[in-house]
Amino acid sequence: MVFCVKLYRRCIVRHFGGTKNCITFFFALLVTFYLMDHYIFNQQNLLAYQGKRAKKSEEINVRQAINKPEPQAPAEEPIQRPVVPEVIKPVELQTPKPVKETRSRKCGTTTACPDGKYTYYVKSGAGRDGVPTVCFNGYNIISPEKKNAERGFNLVVINDKTLTIEDVRTFDVYVGDAVFQRYLKLGIQDGHLVFLTTLDEASYNLRNETRSLIKLFGSSSIDKLKFRDNFVMIGQKGLTTGNAIEKHLARGQGQDFGESVEINGCLTIPLGKLEKVPLNPEDQKAAVGEEKVKVGEAQENCGIVTECGTSAFSVQMYTGHENKDMLKLCVNGKYVFAQGLNDAGRGLNIAVVNPSTKEVYRIGHFDTFESDTSNLELFLEIISETDIVLVVSHDEASTNINLNIQREFQLLGSRFISKLSFRDAWIFVGQRGIVGKSPIEEISFAGSNWPKPIDKKLCVPTVLKGIKTNTSMSNSKRQLFCRKFRDNSDFCADSKIDMPLLHTVLKDKGMASNEIFKVPIIVIPASVDCHYNDFRLQLEALLLIPGLNQSTVMVFYTETSLECGELADVFNFRTIKMNTIAAPYEAHMIMALEKAWQFFPSAEYLIVLEENVIPSPDILSFFAQCFPVLKLDETLIGVTAWNENGYDGASSRHDLVYRTESFPGLGFMLKKLFYNESMNGKLTECCVSRSWNGWLQGKLGDKEMLVPDVSRAFRKSLPGSELTEELFGRRRITSLEDVAKISDVSRLTKSGYEDELNKLMESSTALDAKDSSICLKGSGLGFTIPETEGKVYSIYFEQSDAKDESTLSLLAKCFQLYYVQNQPVRGIHRGLLRFSYKKNIMFLIGSATEYYKHKPSNNQPVPRIVPAR
Repeated sequence: MVFCVKLYRRCIVRHFGGTKNCITFFFALLVTFYLMDHYIFNQQNLLAYQGKRAKKSEEINVRQAINKPEPQAPAEEPIQRPVVPEVIKPVELQTPKPVKETRSRKCGTTTACPDGKYTYYVKSGAGRDGVPTVCFNGYNIISPEKKNAERGFNLVVINDKTLTIEDVRTFDVYVGDAVFQRYLKLGIQDGHLVFLTTLDEASYNLRNETRSLIKLFGSSSIDKLKFRDNFVMIGQKGLTTGNAIEKHLARGQGQDFGESVEINGCLTIPLGKLEKVPLNPEDQKAAVGEEKVKVGEAQENCGIVTECGTSAFSVQMYTGHENKDMLKLCVNGKYVFAQGLNDAGRGLNIAVVNPSTKEVYRIGHFDTFESDTSNLELFLEIISETDIVLVVSHDEASTNINLNIQREFQLLGSRFISKLSFRDAWIFVGQRGIVGKSPIEEISFAGSNWPKPIDKKLCVPTVLKGIKTNTSMSNSKRQLFCRKFRDNSDFCADSKIDMPLLHTVLKDKGMASNEIFKVPIIVIPASVDCHYNDFRLQLEALLLIPGLNQSTVMVFYTETSLECGELADVFNFRTIKMNTIAAPYEAHMIMALEKAWQFFPSAEYLIVLEENVIPSPDILSFFAQCFPVLKLDETLIGVTAWNENGYDGASSRHDLVYRTESFPGLGFMLKKLFYNESMNGKLTECCVSRSWNGWLQGKLGDKEMLVPDVSRAFRKSLPGSELTEELFGRRRITSLEDVAKISDVSRLTKSGYEDELNKLMESSTALDAKDSSICLKGSGLGFTIPETEGKVYSIYFEQSDAKDESTLSLLAKCFQLYYVQNQPVRGIHRGLLRFSYKKNIMFLIGSATEYYKHKPSNNQPVPRIVPAR
C-alpha cells in the first residue's frame, strides 16, 4: 500500500510538478466540459451539424443516381429509391431531422394537437405562381420562402417510425408520368407518409395506372383530378382507399386555373388500416437496382472468324431452341446472357452497349408473357442517344407488347416489332437516333408450332446506318388498317388498297443535300377525335412534297385518337402516343412541342404542322430558301407557312416574303435558340390559347417571323366564333407549285429589309385619300388603283400615337384583310402593314411610324377615326 502511494506521488510530480498543479488541471478540465455541453454541443447545434452531414450525403446520393442509371442497393437494406431520370427535377432536400412533437408547433392550427397527434398544413398552388406549402409537425418543408416547388406533383415522404424527412421531389407529369409511376411503386417504403400537392397542371399526362397507384396511399379523390384542377393529400403506402386526408377542387367554368385548396389539422399515425403493397418480381428487381453486369464464359470474338475492326464489335445472338434450350447473347467476346446468367429467360432479354467503349453497361430481362411491362417501357424510354440496343427473345415474348413498347422499339429502328406474334423468335439491334430502319433485325414465325431458332454471329457497327422502309410493307399495313377500322372511304377502295404510299421524287438533284430535309417535322393531330378524313388528307399532302424524308416526320397522337397513330404508321411516319386523358388541343400541342425537342435534342429547328393543316407541295422548298437568312439573322425566330392576311384579292405574289411581329401559327419552322430563351418552361404563360389566337402576342420584342405573301399551308373552315370565321371561313390563296421562287432572300435580314422598304416607299405612288370616307364608312374601297402589275402604292393615314390602330383597322377591312372588331391588326412590321393587291405592292403607313417621312408634301392623309366609346 505504501509502495502504491509513493508511486502515485512520483507520477503527479513527474507529469504536473506537484499535487496543487494536478488539482488545478482537473478542475479546468471539468469547467471545459461544462461549457462545451451547455454552449457548443447543445441539441440544436448537434442537429444542425448532423443535418449538414445528412444533406451532403443526400446530394452525393442524388448525383450518383443521376450518373448511374440504376444503382445497386445493398441486399440487406429495405427497398431503395429508384433511378432518377432527367425528367425528374430533384428539389433541394430538406435536412432530415427527427420531428418531436411540442405544443408550440402548430403548422397554422389554432390550438396545439393532443399528445400522440401531429400538426399538418398542406396547400396547393394557385395558377402558375402561387407556390404550394407542406408543413408537418411545425416544419415548413415546401413553402413560398424556400421556392422549392414546381409544376406537377410536389411530394414529401415522411418516415412513419422516425418522423424524419425521407424525400422531397417534384414530378412534372405534364411531360410524362412514367417516372412518377415507377417512384410510387418502388421509391416509397410501406407505411411511409406521403404529402402530395399540385402546382399549375398535374393531370394532363396522368394515366389510369398512376391514379390507381395513388389510391394505394388511401386516396379516393384522385380520379376526379382534371385539367388544371387542384389536389392535396396526406396518405400512407398501404392505406385502405378512402382513408387518406385529401381534398380536390375543380377548375371553375371560365377559369384558367383552379383556386388553391388546403387541408389543416392534427393527424394520428397510422392514418388507418395498413396493408402490405405487394411487388411483382420485375418491380422487385427494379427496386433493388441493376447489379453490375455479370460476365459469363469468354468466347473469342463471339465465334466470328475475322476481327470486326475499330468501328464495330462482335456479337452472337441465339434465341434458343423452343423452351428447352436457353438463349445466348455474346458481346465483344463475353457472354452476358446464357443459362443462369443475368436472369436470362422467357420474354425479351436486352443489353445496352456504349458505342464508345463497346461495353455492355446495362441489362434487363423482361418476362413479357405474364408480367407488367411498365418497367420495360421505362427501360426503353431512358436509353441514351447513340446507345446500341441488343434484343434477343426467348420462348414467348409477344403477349404483353403494347403500343407504347412498339413505338419505343420503332424509334430505335425496328421494322418487325408490330408483327411479333405468339412464340415467334426475334432478334434486333437498334440505336437511339437512327435515321431509317435498322439493318440488323430478324424474325422467325412460329405458325402452329415452335419457330426455327435464330442464331446469328455478326459484327455490329458502332453507328448503325438506317435503311429505307420497304414500301411493300405499306400495302399490308393499309389492308390491316382498313379491315380493323372498316374504312369505306376512297383510301380503302379495292382499286387502291394495294397501291404503295410513295413520296414524291425530288426533281432538282441539286437540292438533295439541302439541310431542310433533315429538319424534324412534327405533326400534331386533334387531341380528342382523330378527324380521320382531314388527318388522312394531311398525311397524303405530306407525301406530295418533293424530297420529303419520311423518317423525319413524327406524329404526336393521344389515347383518344389511336386511329391517327395507326394511320400514320400506314404512311410509314414515326409516331408517338401521348398518354393523356382528354385535354384541350392547346395543352396537347404544348406537350408535343416539349416532347419533340426531347426526341430531337440535336435539332436546331423544328417544323410544326397543327391539326388539319394541309401543307403545299412547295412548303419545304419555301422553307429551304428562307433557311440561310433565318440562320444568319438573330432577330428572326422562325418562318411561317401561313399568312394571316393571305385572302383572295390581298395575296398574289408567290415571290414575296415579309417580316412581321406576329406569330401566325398553324404551320411554321421554329428556331431552337428562341424556343430555349423565350418558350421553354414558359409555354403555359405565352401560349395557352391556340397558336393562331395570339401566341407570343406583344412578347416578341425586336424579334420577327418571316411570312409569305402567298401561304404555303391551308386549313379548312373552323366553325365557332367571329375570329375563327374571319381566319378560316373566307376564301384564301395557297400555293400549288412544286418549287418556290423567292426573290432575293438576302433582303430579308433586319438591315436589308429596312433598306428595301425605304427604297420601295420612296419610289411608290401615294394614293389620293379624298374619297377615303367611302372606305371608312364601309361603303366601298374609296381609293382608285390603276390597272397595273408590279407597281408600288402607299396610303398614308393619321394616328394619335404609335398604338393607335383605329384608322388602320378600317383600312385593312376595306382591302379585305384580317379584321375583327376591337382586335389588333395582324401582319404588322414596326407599325407598317404591307400586302399585295392585284400583284402590286401596297403599304398602309401611319403618321406615328418612321416611314411617314416618305409622304409627299402635297398628299392628304386619311384622317384619324375616333373609336366609338
